[in-house]
Amino acid sequence: MLLSIAKKSKEFQDALAKFNKPGQIIHGLTNSAKSFLLASHLEESKRPILFLTQTSNESQTYFQEVSNLSSKPVYYFQCQEISPYDQINTDLMVFSKQLEIFEAWQSGEASLTVIPFKSFAQLYINKEILDSKSFSFNKKESLNPNELASKLIEL
Repeated sequence: MLLSIAKKSKEFQDALAKFNKPGQIIHGLTNSAKSFLLASHLEESKRPILFLTQTSNESQTYFQEVSNLSSKPVYYFQCQEISPYDQINTDLMVFSKQLEIFEAWQSGEASLTVIPFKSFAQLYINKEILDSKSFSFNKKESLNPNELASKLIEL
């Protein structure tokens, strides 16, 4: 209901139109505004969307907020937690959920997957590829968001 009210606003439609380009970076908004924009985009989308976050806590927050706002599937892609003192065992529940998400992606259904970067890098980026595609930046220098998006997409 909240989404249908917002969609009537010209300003919101303009913001959503700018957001509909591939490889967009969302910055300058509060987390709740990002969730609202994601839910709106998801409702209009006809394909899977991947939303990369910095931390697991941030991913869980976006997952919960967008799930409450959208009627389409929203997934949280968990990472495998490995303790240096335990033997490395794959958590079957986490693995099962990850497979469910991959199946949803393959089906091409419109959905949103919220994934912390740790999960993304932990299991699916080969070290040689990561080394060849790595880049660095200095926090004292300005960073072009479009250039950053392009580099992340190349990963």
